[in-house]
Amino acid sequence: MSYDLNFWRQKPDEARSPLAIYQALCAGESVEGLVELPITEMVAAILEAFPGSTSGPNGESGLFIEDIDGGGALMAGWSPVHLRVDCYGATGEAMNRVIDVGLRFECPLYDPQVNERFR
Repeated sequence: MSYDLNFWRQKPDEARSPLAIYQALCAGESVEGLVELPITEMVAAILEAFPGSTSGPNGESGLFIEDIDGGGALMAGWSPVHLRVDCYGATGEAMNRVIDVGLRFECPLYDPQVNERFR
């Protein structure tokens, strides 16, 4: 089973719904009203959250991390304004570590499975 976690930082006057922003990002569209993120640092923080895991590139703007906590995998993809992490067989605790990274960079989680952006 997979679960996707999405992170972005938006300007205070951004009026679109989180779902509309998520759909635009998934379609590869440019989304005005989002703030550029320190992606390099965010990806490094995710790697640090899973010591002992193996990782490698997944294209130019992606990363695959496997054997997290002895099983499961993460696939991260990004643009300058968002980070998406797909979780495969990951525990809730492992997903919470990813969410903590987003929060450290002031990017609350948007969970498309329940259509909620957490503050």
